[in-house]
Formats: sequence, structure tokens, C-alpha cells
Amino acid sequence: MEIFKQINLLPNPHISVKSLDYVKPVNIYTNLFEIKFAKEIKMYMYPFIINPTIDVFELKIRKNLFKEIHEQILNIYGIYLIDGNSLYSLQKVEESHTFMTATGNQHKIKIKKYENMKIINEKDINNNSLPKKFIELMIKDILASNPNIERFKDTYIMLNKKEKIDIDKSLSFDNYSGFKFDLVDTDLGKLVNLSLAHKLICNENILEYMEKFGNLKNRTVQLEIERNLIGRSFKDRYRNNKFYKISDILWHRTPMNQTFNYNSKVITFKNYYEQEYKTIIKNKEQPLILARKENNRRESYNFYCIPEVCNLIGIDEENLTDIKFMEKISKYTRLGPNNRVNEMNKFIELLEDNTKK
Repeated sequence: MEIFKQINLLPNPHISVKSLDYVKPVNIYTNLFEIKFAKEIKMYMYPFIINPTIDVFELKIRKNLFKEIHEQILNIYGIYLIDGNSLYSLQKVEESHTFMTATGNQHKIKIKKYENMKIINEKDINNNSLPKKFIELMIKDILASNPNIERFKDTYIMLNKKEKIDIDKSLSFDNYSGFKFDLVDTDLGKLVNLSLAHKLICNENILEYMEKFGNLKNRTVQLEIERNLIGRSFKDRYRNNKFYKISDILWHRTPMNQTFNYNSKVITFKNYYEQEYKTIIKNKEQPLILARKENNRRESYNFYCIPEVCNLIGIDEENLTDIKFMEKISKYTRLGPNNRVNEMNKFIELLEDNTKK
């Protein structure tokens, strides 16, 4: 990943307070990190057009189209970054190239001859002339290449860094450490503003959570469960490390009556989990969770999950107002100054390790 070897975030950030007549200058630790490049870099910008046209603000769709032709682009432009309008690369390409996507309604992507070239050096950082978007894309791409990091909205969660929080005998959470970042313009140039974050995943599965409300066949109970669950984020233990949101609870569908095609055969959800994941679904009558996903064309499709193998993310309304509960949680999520500095330095080490791969 040649492009990323050129970024170096300092592990011990400090800013000198300007001298005043009545204050002695001191060094203070902050959550701002300076960016340095090891050497000058030539960055080439290539404008591209998509046909049929996709609005420039539909960045997610445009990026997904590029994923379909990623290997083809990589062979010509090397490691690259896109921002919806332009492709950035360290490689000079004299001709324009046209690519066709393979799935759904085909799109033609024409990448034009490079529009301009910019030599990036340390001065560009200090005088704020380097596009902020370019630096953000570089850092995000580094993080995306790490299999142990999962992005959840604007938070990056480290899947291999967790600790168990026991609230009582019946309730516990896995506390995943993570971080958020953005770039800020200062007198010293562009700095990475880093903040620590945590993601709590309840060890109680969603079916156990639902059963606390009462008889699942009772419509009043069902409505109360819907009020507490719809919109909540969750994780399916067996599918992958992706996070989803609950769109609805399908009370009339169960692991036994919901079927789909699997290896050219019609199979129930219960049998699918047994064959694919070697796990036994105990409750055959539990309802299914409906999560809605979007494909590359923003076309929605349904995604079904079994509550028994899913876990909620975050804290429910009742516990948020429980002072004793929040005090226990805060012992793990509110770190002192020394521990915060150590955790932030680990983030820098994480970036440095990935750029060496």
C-alpha cells in the first residue's frame, strides 16, 4: 500500500502555549495529532464521468460502482482513492480509460486523462493547501484494510479489543474500544482530532430480552417490544461482524415457516443455521427480525435474522436512566488522562502497522 507509507502521525502530540507576560510557557498533551509525510509525493487527479448519470451527492452508490471494477482500475492506476468526483493516484496515466460495471443496470465509467498533478510535501500540511478530503480518504482507507476494525456510522470499532462488563448475574456486556476522528485546521496546519469511543454489545440475546416483556403471543406485549426494539442496532453472531438496524418484528414468521433457496434446495431458517453454522436453534416459534439493507443501486431488500442468535448494541432507555447501572458502565468507558493518552497512542500504532503491510 505505497500511498499510505507516506503518512506519519506523531505518537506524542503536544502544542506549546504562546508566551504571555504573566504565564510561563508549558507543553500540554492534547488529542490533536500532527501529520507528516516521509517524503514529497506526486499526486495525480483524474476526473471521471458515470453514464447513466448518478448524482454527485450519491457518494455511496458511486463508490460501490468502483468496487465492481476495483481490480481493473488497480492494474492501471495502482493504489487509488475516490471522492465522488475525482480519482486520486500516485501513478501518472497519460490516456483515458473506460470501464463497464457487471451487475444490475450496467454503468459506464470513463476516467479521463489526469487533470493536474500536485507535489505534496510537509509545507502543504503546514500551510493548509493540501485538500482535507484527500487526507481523510487516506486514513479511512488504511482503517478499512484492517480486518479487525469495523466501521459503525462515524465510529471505528476494534473487534479484537473487548472486555466483559458484569452488571449482575443476568446481565453483562462486551465493551469494544474504538475511536472517532476528523481533521481540523489550526495555526499549525491540519491536525487529526481524535476521540475515544466505546460500543457495548449485550451478551443477552434478543430473544431473552424480548421474553422479559411477557408472553410473545400477546399483542400488547408485542407492541411494547416493538417500541423498545425497532430502530435499535444489533449484531448477528454467525453471519459476520457487520452491524444492522431492526426495521420490524415479524410475529407471523418463524425459523420453521420462513424458507429460501440454499444450494438449489428450499430450506428453513432453522435448518440453514444447523447446516451452515453448526448451531441448534432452540426456540422454533420465535418471531424473526427484519432488517432492511440497500444494494449498490439503493434498491432495498429484506434481511431476516433469528433473535436467538442476535445481540443488541448499546443501552436501552430504562438502563440509561438507572444511575447505579450507568456508574458501573462509566468505570470502563470513562478513562483517566494517562489511560486516554495510552489508548490514543495505540491508535497511532494501529495506523503505522497497517501502512507497513
